[in-house]
Amino acid sequence: MNTETSFDQLGLSSEVLETIKKKGFTAATEIQAKSIPVILGKSHDIVGIAQTGTGKTAAFGLPLIDKISPETKHVKCIILTPTRELAIQVAKEIDSFKGRKHIKTLAVYGGQPINFQIKDLRRGIDIVVGTPGRVMDLIKRKVLNLSLVEYFILDEADEMLKMGFIDDIESIMDGTADDKRVFLYSATMPLKIKNLSKKYMKNQVVLEVENTVTAKANIEQYYYHVRRSDKLEAIKNIIALADGFHGIIFCQTKVIVNEISDALKRDKFDADCIHGEISQTGRERILKKFKEKKINILVATDVAARGIDVADLTHVINHSLPREIDSYIHRIGRTGRAGKKGIAMTFIDNREEYKIKQLIRETKNNILPAKLPSAAEIAIKKQELLLKKLEEVIQTKDISEYDKISKELVKSFGDIKVVSALLHQLHGPSKPEPKEERYDHDEYRRKSGRSGHGKGGPSKSFGRDNGKSRKERSFDKNRSTRRSGKRTDSPFGKSEKGGYEGDPSKKRQGGKFKKRS
Repeated sequence: MNTETSFDQLGLSSEVLETIKKKGFTAATEIQAKSIPVILGKSHDIVGIAQTGTGKTAAFGLPLIDKISPETKHVKCIILTPTRELAIQVAKEIDSFKGRKHIKTLAVYGGQPINFQIKDLRRGIDIVVGTPGRVMDLIKRKVLNLSLVEYFILDEADEMLKMGFIDDIESIMDGTADDKRVFLYSATMPLKIKNLSKKYMKNQVVLEVENTVTAKANIEQYYYHVRRSDKLEAIKNIIALADGFHGIIFCQTKVIVNEISDALKRDKFDADCIHGEISQTGRERILKKFKEKKINILVATDVAARGIDVADLTHVINHSLPREIDSYIHRIGRTGRAGKKGIAMTFIDNREEYKIKQLIRETKNNILPAKLPSAAEIAIKKQELLLKKLEEVIQTKDISEYDKISKELVKSFGDIKVVSALLHQLHGPSKPEPKEERYDHDEYRRKSGRSGHGKGGPSKSFGRDNGKSRKERSFDKNRSTRRSGKRTDSPFGKSEKGGYEGDPSKKRQGGKFKKRS
C-alpha cells in the first residue's frame, strides 16, 4: 500500500484502539489494513498471503478481541502454529491486545507437562494457540472440545504443510463446527494450501501482500565465497569486526548447529543454539538470554527459529544457502525490522554462484559479492576493541589494588614492556598465527577436474585434465596406476549433509532451488 492506514479507520472498538495506542502502534501494515475489516464482518473466510515480519498476528488478533465474547467457558477460537516458539509468541501477543476484556488465552505445546494445560482448559479458555501434535493429544484425552469454535486459524500454514502436519490439521478440522470461520495465513500459496482452502473454506477472500524483500532496502545483503573448512573461522572474524553484533547464524542441520555453537563457546564467544532436540525448558531459557542480550549469538536451524521475535537484530548469517528461496526470505527477515538497519551474509562455494543469480533474479534483491576481512583488518579491529575496553576499565573500575605490583613491574622492566606483556597475555599476538593447511574436498575436485553440477548445470573441468574427455582421463589414471603399482584413489571429504561426497554409491544432489508445489 502506498499510503498509511490508521487503525481508527478499520472499525475496531475504542477499547482495542486504546490498547493499540499503549503498545505504540502508529499505522496498520498492509496485511492488517486488508484483514481487520474483513474479520470484523460476518461472513468471509480469509487466505492471507504475507511474508514474515508483516504483523500477521495483529491482523487476526486485534479483531478477534472485539469479536469474541468471554461469557461462556467453551473454546471460541483455535489457532494452530508449526512450532512451540510461535505458539508461545502468538498467545502472548493476543493476550497483550485484550486490554480490560476478560479473554483467556492458552498456549499448548509439547515439551511441557500436559497436566498444567489440562487444568487450565478445565477452568475455561477462550482462545487456544497450539501445535498440531499437542492439540491432537488434548482432543484424544477429551479435555479439548472444539465442537463450538467460531474461528479456526492456521498461522504459518505453508510451514505446517512442509513439516507434514496436513493429516493432523484435517483431523482437527473435522472435529469443529460447520459454521465456523476459517482464517489461513501463510508466506506463500503452494498447491496444498489452495486445495485445503477449497475443501474447508466458504465464501473466501484472498488477501495478498507482495511477497518480496525489495521493499526492505534497510537490509544490506552480501554473499561470500568460503570453503567449507573455513566457514567457522569466517564467522568468528565477521563477529569480531562487527560493532555490537546481535544476530542469528542459520545452519541446515542440528549437527552443524551444535558444531558451530560449541566451537564459538570454546573460543569465549557469548553463543548458544536451538534445534529440534533442545528441550522446551532449554529453548525458553536460551531465547530469554538472547532477547536480554546476555548472549549475542544464536545458532539455529530454520524450523527451530520459527516464532523467534527478537527486536534489533543486527545480523543474519547463512552458514550455507537454504534449499528454498522462501527460506532465504524468512531468514533475512529476522533483521532490519521496525525501520532499523540490518545485514544479511550468505556463504557459498564456487558451484553455487548460479543459485545466487537465481535468487537475485526471482526476489529482485541486490545481493552483492563481498570479501572476508583480512588478517590485518582483524588484528587492527581487535586492538581497537581492546583499547576501548581498557579505557572503560580505567574510567569506571577501582583498580587501586594492583598499584603495588604495577609499580614493582614498571621498576623492573619499564612501563612499555609491562603494558605490552599484559596486552599479549589478555589479547594474544596481534598477528594471527599461520593457519594449518587443511584438506578441502571441494577444492580437490575443482583442481582435479572432478567438479560437476549434476542436474544443476554442465560439468566443468579444472587443472591438467582440462579439455580431456572422460575416456582420456580414465586412460591417464590407469596408466598412472600401472606405473606406480598402486591405486591413486582420492580421499573423500565429509559433506555438510552427513554423507561422503564423491562416494559413487551416493549420488550427489545438484540443481536449483526447490520450489514448493
